[in-house]
Amino acid sequence: MESSNRVFANFSQVDLAGFRKPVRSIVQPQRHRGVEKKNPRHRRLSASLSSLFYRLPITDYRLPILSVFLVVAWFLAACGGQVKPPALPEGYTVGPTDQCHATPQFLGTLNFERPVIDTTQELAVGVLVRDLAGDGGTYQHDTWDDAGKVGPFAIDWLGNIFVAPTPVISLELNPVAEQNKIFKVDTRTGEMVEFVSLPWPLPPGSGNPFGVVGLAYDCDTGSLYAASIAGSTPQDEVGVIYQLDPTSGEILSKLENVDAMGIAVFRASQGKRLYYGAGRTPEVYSVLLDGDGRFTGEPRLEFSLAAQPGGSTDIAQRIQFTTDNTMIVKALEFNYSLQPTSRVQKDVYTFRYQPADDTWALGEITQE
Repeated sequence: MESSNRVFANFSQVDLAGFRKPVRSIVQPQRHRGVEKKNPRHRRLSASLSSLFYRLPITDYRLPILSVFLVVAWFLAACGGQVKPPALPEGYTVGPTDQCHATPQFLGTLNFERPVIDTTQELAVGVLVRDLAGDGGTYQHDTWDDAGKVGPFAIDWLGNIFVAPTPVISLELNPVAEQNKIFKVDTRTGEMVEFVSLPWPLPPGSGNPFGVVGLAYDCDTGSLYAASIAGSTPQDEVGVIYQLDPTSGEILSKLENVDAMGIAVFRASQGKRLYYGAGRTPEVYSVLLDGDGRFTGEPRLEFSLAAQPGGSTDIAQRIQFTTDNTMIVKALEFNYSLQPTSRVQKDVYTFRYQPADDTWALGEITQE
């Protein structure tokens, strides 16, 4: 079996050779109650500052008053300032967080030597499994075209596949009202069913036929993340990045009013972050995640593709991290309208992580 750490030319297919097989003794990641992202509020003042009121002579009334102003100023600055990264847990290591994904169990019945999941829509509508070795066979379950044409997908620690519909060329197989959904392919049976239908911030319209455009899985917290631009218009950016329970579909937390395309989670040197490509500009941002995988603090600009030597104003449609701490960004033109063809030329950016200052440095730009 070959290693699964290879970098593929197309993120719409993933080589499953070398994926770990699911082990029943593995404990499923603990679930947590979800909350919407809110700015933190400090609930108690510093004991050292408050003790000033008890150490000053009562005859000098000016210093206590000054202390009050100092404490209030400190409190306001702390509440409005930048959120500090959470303390890193013991054993924390820099790197991607999706390496626990398992080989879907149903693939064991196919006898494929090197199976890949293919959502390019070039050979079939919906999900397809191809064998890159042997006789190059293909397999498609009867339910795998129920969502129409599909695009982004993610695999969890049990081998379940989560996939989102993506209209290409026309809406004949992908009605707009059906695009803000996620489907789930069961690891045991291979059957695909609707997993969750996400809410629309604004009613669907003809100006934007897209819904869920990005998916990512975090092994540390067992969270599924979904980027949706459903309801956004040229005037209104109402997209949402959701943190979901991959078992129940419950929304655990969300980052609102953000049109994001490609998303991926990475353990950076200063804390774990979800990285995403902006849907309207050629920038890549990130947002800090807490120990439960919830969004905390404000998004941070990482870099602009247009500012890179040889870069362009294309949008970061897909983001992937490799085990050698490389970020691969696939970029293409995007303006909230359907692509004229399923095969679109993309620029592929490779960035190397710089842990000392928690930044990314461009390695090379190629074309696909």
